[in-house]
This record gives sequence, C-alpha cells and structure tokens, in this order.
Amino acid sequence: MRKLLGNVLYWAVLLSMTGLTLFLLRGLCRMNLYEVFTIPTSSMEPTLLPGDRIGVDKRELGARFYSDADYEGGELPVFERRKERRSLQAGQVAVFNHPYGWQNRRIGFKWDKVYAKRCLGCPGDTVGLRDGWCWNTRLERTLHVEAVDMHESRYLMGDEGRQADFSQMSNEDIGSRFLHPGWLRNIDTSWTVHDFGPLYVPRRGDTIVLTPRHWRAYGYLVEYETGRPCLMRGDTALLGDSLCRVYVFKHDYYFFVGDNIANSNDSRHWGFVPDDFIIGIAGRVVWSKDRTTGRLRCDRLWGKIE
Repeated sequence: MRKLLGNVLYWAVLLSMTGLTLFLLRGLCRMNLYEVFTIPTSSMEPTLLPGDRIGVDKRELGARFYSDADYEGGELPVFERRKERRSLQAGQVAVFNHPYGWQNRRIGFKWDKVYAKRCLGCPGDTVGLRDGWCWNTRLERTLHVEAVDMHESRYLMGDEGRQADFSQMSNEDIGSRFLHPGWLRNIDTSWTVHDFGPLYVPRRGDTIVLTPRHWRAYGYLVEYETGRPCLMRGDTALLGDSLCRVYVFKHDYYFFVGDNIANSNDSRHWGFVPDDFIIGIAGRVVWSKDRTTGRLRCDRLWGKIE
C-alpha cells in the first residue's frame, strides 16, 4: 500500500512540475519569441478573417521586457525593448496595443486591448485618403501639413478591391456618424474618413511649430510625451504654465488603417500609434476557425500575410 501511495505521489509531483514548466516556457515564449493573436472582427478582410489566429515574431521589432506589471490607470509600464532585426514598413500588417483603450483623448496603455491593422504611414511619411483611396506620398519631410499635393509620387496601400468599392460610396452610404470622426474633424472640418490629408506622421527628432493647426493635429502627442497639458490660448500654445512655441518629438509614430476600409475602426478615428505600443509584425495565419460554423479553415493554415 505504501509503495502504491509512493508511486501515485511520485507521478502527481512529476506531472505537476511538468505542467508548471510547460506553463512557464509558454509564458517566456510569448514574451520573448512568438505570440499568437485572434482576429475578432472583419475590419481587415479579405486579408484577415474573423477567427484567424495570427503569429507575431517578437524578435523582428524587438520584444518588450517590462520592469513592473502595473497596467492600471492607463500608464505605460516601464519596459526595455530588445534590439530589432528590422523596422516596420508602410504596407505591412502590425499588431499593437490600442493607444486609446480607455476611451478618451488621452493616450493610455491597456494590455488586453490589441489591434491588427495595416501600416499606412511610418515616421516621416505623409498620408491621406483621396476619394476613398489610401495614399502615402513619401515626399514631404516637414510639418507643414497643408503643403503637399496628394497626387504626386503616390502608391497604393491595402486591398485594391475594397478601396475601389469605398471610392464609389457616397457620404449618405457611409453615414454621418462614421463619416466625420472627431479627431479628423478637429484638425480640418472638411476632412472625413473618405477624404483627408495630407497628414504628416511625426518621427523622433522632428521639430514642430505649435500653430493652432499643428496643435489640433499633434497637441495630444505632446501631452503624452511630457505628461503635461498642452493648451492653445488664441494663437499661443502653453505646455503646463509655460509658453511653448516649438516642440521636438521624442517618439516615432505610425498611422494604421484596416483593409476593409469602409468598416474599420482605425487611425482615421483615433489618431497616431506611438512606437512603444507596437507589438510586432504579423507574419502568418497560424490557423483559422470559422466563427459561425466552428470548422477549421484548412486552406488558411500557415498562410503568409501579405
């Protein structure tokens, strides 16, 4: 009897230690090497479908190592990012923490609110939409956002078919609530999700003159970087209690859109994504299950994300 109890105890301890080891290895793998995320909505169709599980190799952009686990209140935890193998490029699909997960105009970190979108603009790019088509000029390198001809040196981003359909939609088809998101309208009252820009995407080291227009476009980024309120009094910008005529950006930023351009909650609605919020580049569909039927989509297994 003692021998039997000893064997049961031995196997119970062995299985428990094995399970604990596997759990820790899984956590370390997700943190350092590779993590899989689930696509819940149709905003990236036809590239990504609801029910897709997409893989992100965290070594490419550098894994984030947090020095604390305090995710409350919207403050970004202190972390160190490992050396990247390559940089995120316009046109690639990336996974990132939604910077406005707390549903206000203040950038705030929420670890469990994660989006996957296509990068329309990288730091230093100038982007926009014209008649429903996405544009990235790559011409302008200043912050004079009104100075660029959107029809120069252009190239297409995202899904051509969805953008062609979107270009044919009228304002009535889009709907007034979706057509005029507050962030774009605050920069320019004529801007909509269907037509806006040119809009410059800030990069680290850029110097901005805080005119009223630039304040409307970038003032909340200044608040994020400094932790101080950035206000406009007439034509004069105030950072806290101090006069602020120019500002030098400390971070790189990105602009994202969904491939299902007519039905996507993306940067057109809430703005730029700071570099610290980027998790990684979506490389492949690891596996996929139809959320309606529950069936495995065998044709999507390990498919490359273009």
